[in-house]
Amino acid sequence: VDPSKLILGIPAYVRLESGVNASTAPLSNAPGLYAKFTGAPAGEFGDNTGVYDYKCAMSFFGSKFNIAPLPTAFCKPTTIPGASDFVNNLYLRKNSSDQVVGLAAYSNTGSMFFSFDAVGDLSIDTLTPKVNYIKSEKLAGAMFWELSGDLNPTDYPVAQYQQYSLIYNAHKQLNS
Repeated sequence: VDPSKLILGIPAYVRLESGVNASTAPLSNAPGLYAKFTGAPAGEFGDNTGVYDYKCAMSFFGSKFNIAPLPTAFCKPTTIPGASDFVNNLYLRKNSSDQVVGLAAYSNTGSMFFSFDAVGDLSIDTLTPKVNYIKSEKLAGAMFWELSGDLNPTDYPVAQYQQYSLIYNAHKQLNS
C-alpha cells in the first residue's frame, strides 16, 4: 500500500482494563503492560467499556508531571476508579530508542491498568514521535477518535488548550 494513502489513528481517550493480573506482565518495571485482563470497569459514559476522555485523564493525572490542573467539570463521572492509586503508579512507556510512546499505570485497587497518549510537557509528550513518524514515512496524516475527547477550545483557557490539546498540537506539528 502506498504510504501516502495511509493515516495514523491516535486515540483521544483512555481505556481502563480490569481484572488485570500484573504477575502475567512480561516486564517487571511495567506492571500491567501486556498482562492478561478479564474486563473493563464502567467507563465515563456508564457503558462498561472503561473508556474515559483524554481531557478527563489529563485532569486527573497531569499533576504527576507538574501539569497545571485542567477543569473536571466536563468529565462524567468526576473521578476515575482508583485514580489516586494510578497517580502513584504512573509510568512512561518507552520504545527501544528511549522515546516516550505512552503513559501507563497499574492500580492495585481493582487490579486495573490503563495507557494513553499525552502532550504538553516534553517529559510526557507521546504525540511528537507519532507526528515525526507520519512525516518521516510520508503518511497522509493523522485522525483522532474521538474528537470530543480532546480539549475544547471554548472550555479551557487558551494557554492550556494550546499546550495540552492533542489535535491542536498535531495540526501545528504536521504543518511546521
